[in-house]
Amino acid sequence: MKSQLASAARRGKFSNRPLILIHATFDNDPLTRDYLSLYFKCIYNKLRGVENIFRSTRKSSCHCINVRRAAVAVTDYYDQLLSPAGITLNQFSMLKNLRDIGISSVSRLANHIGLDRSTLVRGLKPLFKAGYIEDISQAGKRDNQVRLTPLGNQTVDVAIPFWEQAQEGVLKQIGEEGLETLTRLLSKIEAL
Repeated sequence: MKSQLASAARRGKFSNRPLILIHATFDNDPLTRDYLSLYFKCIYNKLRGVENIFRSTRKSSCHCINVRRAAVAVTDYYDQLLSPAGITLNQFSMLKNLRDIGISSVSRLANHIGLDRSTLVRGLKPLFKAGYIEDISQAGKRDNQVRLTPLGNQTVDVAIPFWEQAQEGVLKQIGEEGLETLTRLLSKIEAL
């Protein structure tokens, strides 16, 4: 593979394209090969600014890969629509949930959102840095108490119309009945 890329690069095949070289061992595993191929297509297309890059990819025989592709496509769609608010879907979800429950411990917020605590803590770091949330814990407390700042509240207010637009777009794409079916099926998958 490495020699094929080098040969193609010498022939000028990548002259106007971003090129990312990685040494990978496939061990003749078609799933790994397909996944990495998709991954590099995504990188290439994102660098080119191509929207909805997952629409034209072929479906995998692996159910997990198909669900992950769909999740990434939906997340990218929401992220695009939320970008004018300056936050991602994950950040919006954390801010909105924190606003809904008010002052909260990190553990309680993680439980409310359905994330493990360490994942939530990693996700909160950029929100602290941006000034959207603040730690109001008393000294010596083990579980931090967090709340939205005025800037965080304002950001949620700005983001809600974009989130609603994304919700409408998904509903328009798959219809009310399709959305109900999808929700039922996702609940079954989560129960695995």
